[in-house]
Amino acid sequence: MTFGLCGQPCEAEAPEVVDVKIRALSHVPPMSTHHNTIFISYRRSESQLHTLALYHRLQQEYRDQVFMDQQTMRVGENFRQRIEGQLQGCRVLLAVIGPGWASERLQDSRDWVRLEITTALRRGIAVIPVLIDGARMPGEAELPADLHALLDVHALDLDHRRYFEQGVAVLVEAMQEILDTATPRHSRESGNP
Repeated sequence: MTFGLCGQPCEAEAPEVVDVKIRALSHVPPMSTHHNTIFISYRRSESQLHTLALYHRLQQEYRDQVFMDQQTMRVGENFRQRIEGQLQGCRVLLAVIGPGWASERLQDSRDWVRLEITTALRRGIAVIPVLIDGARMPGEAELPADLHALLDVHALDLDHRRYFEQGVAVLVEAMQEILDTATPRHSRESGNP
């Protein structure tokens, strides 16, 4: 009797069947190291549905150049490594801000949203705050010091109920201007034009 991976009895497969399965598995593409141009930073607990709508709409314009963790990452992929890799290659970060965005979690230096935005600010990546659900830009007292630069950036108020398409059009125009003028990070660092 033969036992499967879970320890349950199973019928033995012919060697040629096993060989075909092994060859098929060897052709599974590796986890993506592709860097997306647009990185969407958001809080799952408060803005996942709005962010998902924005992601799908931006995909119509930019196809696979948009990164949203739950839509772009594979199950089992190393979260920290993928986020850090995407931030190295992105040129625009959209900071989706809902009414509860500047919560106590943001004060934690290990908070993913904070890490994503501070990394982008530190690297000179364009950051565009996108306000949803009637949110307002937080005040200086609500933000940790490493996020104060976010207050100098003009935000987009994206109303999902009435003016979603108009808001996305404004966002796409602003991002395209940035993408058309920005030099890719790897070119700047290597000294290539």
